[in-house]
Amino acid sequence: MIDMIRSASEITSLCDAEQPLNYITLTGVDGLQTTIREEDDRIASVSATKKSYLTENAPSTDYLQNLTFKCYPTSEGKKYLEVSFSLRVGEGEASNSARSTFLDFGSGTATRN
Repeated sequence: MIDMIRSASEITSLCDAEQPLNYITLTGVDGLQTTIREEDDRIASVSATKKSYLTENAPSTDYLQNLTFKCYPTSEGKKYLEVSFSLRVGEGEASNSARSTFLDFGSGTATRN
């Protein structure tokens, strides 16, 4: 997902850090638009020609939580995007259960174009 964002020809979603998004739409190097969003409790990459999932089948309800994109315009005319989400497996709170685990993911990248 980070490589897709970095290599995008254009980010067509609103780029305003004050308005985080739960999806992002970009134009790839192939000229096709792709939207990255939550779908079926997974992260999906949806384009005009196909849909791919970037996370595995949800092993439990609420597997994917809080998928968020923040976009910051840069002084060079590019865009810096932060991506964050959480993955949860098991029942109950992770801190109180040996059968539950929780992973927070966060990363960021600047577009090349």
